[in-house]
Amino acid sequence: MFTRHNRSSLLLVTLCSPALAGPLNPPAGPIADTGRFGPRIEINQQNTPGDADSLYRIEKPGSYYVSGDIEGEPTLSGIEIAANGVTIDLMGFTLRGQPKTLAGIISEPGLFNIRIHSGFVQGWDAGGIDLAPAFGNVRIADVMSQGNAGVGIATSGNAIVTGCVAQNNGTEGIICGFDCIVELCVAINNSGDGIRLAAGYGVVSNSVANFNGGNGISSGDGSTVDSCQSNGNTIEGIRCGANSTVIGCTAFDNADHGFYISSGSSVINSTAGSNTGNNFNVRFGCWVVGCTARGGNADGINAQSACRIEACTVQFMTTGIASVQSNTIVDCHVTNCTTAFAAGLDTTLSGCNANLNGTGFAIGSESRVTDCRASSNTLGFDLQGEDSSATDCSAIGNTNEGFLVSGPGGNLIVGNSAANNGTNYVTTGLDTVGPIVDSATIGVSSNPHANYEF
Repeated sequence: MFTRHNRSSLLLVTLCSPALAGPLNPPAGPIADTGRFGPRIEINQQNTPGDADSLYRIEKPGSYYVSGDIEGEPTLSGIEIAANGVTIDLMGFTLRGQPKTLAGIISEPGLFNIRIHSGFVQGWDAGGIDLAPAFGNVRIADVMSQGNAGVGIATSGNAIVTGCVAQNNGTEGIICGFDCIVELCVAINNSGDGIRLAAGYGVVSNSVANFNGGNGISSGDGSTVDSCQSNGNTIEGIRCGANSTVIGCTAFDNADHGFYISSGSSVINSTAGSNTGNNFNVRFGCWVVGCTARGGNADGINAQSACRIEACTVQFMTTGIASVQSNTIVDCHVTNCTTAFAAGLDTTLSGCNANLNGTGFAIGSESRVTDCRASSNTLGFDLQGEDSSATDCSAIGNTNEGFLVSGPGGNLIVGNSAANNGTNYVTTGLDTVGPIVDSATIGVSSNPHANYEF
């Protein structure tokens, strides 16, 4: 029978027994880094000798790592990948190029299943990481690529770039092909676009692209840009291809448009300000909802045709919301602009509010304005075209006219109300205008189309 003392003694003997400790002097030779899933291969001249255009060349599938910084040499790439199924762990070390070098890491054409992570690539003449020749299934994670004369990070299609920084590169910061994801990345001070999805159907999310020489973020057709910032770029802040979605993004201080939104796309809950061009430049058949535009010398939102602009807020612009033709603008609020709403041909406005602007509503031909309010502007509603209508609207406290027909006439003006304007209603003999009813006549008027002043 074992006592507590017996058990303690046995445990002590077991822990101290030299027979269980293994040899104190292991055999000579290299010790393999087993990594997480098995043996890994060190990148060196013995395991991965270079060739005529590379310092090191990987010719077999496997998991590889570097054990120190790699210094580039003229006319050579740092690491050339020539096999499918290759993972390279940079181990926090730096691949450092110099003038006349090629790329830091490059792949041969048509390869699959390449992963590179955890290190620095800088100063290479032909770019930092160039996996554009690969066919797909590429992942680059936690890499900083900076100061390269070419692109910072380039991939083929079917790629993920995550947690990377591309800075001060000579062309694009990050460029990817079809069906790619770029997430949690930063692209700053690159000479071309910060982040570019060169083809379509990709995603850029939770990333920052500032002070680049091209667009901050540029995506192909059918892409999504989500929760990104793009500021101070030489062209557009965010430019997306047709049938794309932009959600929760910001674009400030870009030298052209804040957002350039191609046809059939949606922009949701995004903010732009102080861009040289339009804060939101929207093409054909787009939906813009819940967006804010503040500050600048052009248009807050400029919509080309067949778009719906909904629940947006604009301040301190030349024109708050401009409709070129055949757009619908609903429940929007514009303040402190030269013109709040510029409604071109065949535009519908409903439930909108213009306050503290030069002109509240400038209405072109064949347009419809209903249930809108213009208050404390220089001019409330200006019907500049013909065959348009203003119904169930209110003009309150505008310095000059509440409702003015400055165009050729032939408009319908019924069911409106006006108060405390310089002049409440100024129309032409060619307009169809409901009778103007004031406090003295409202009790005896039964016309359902009457306009009111008080």
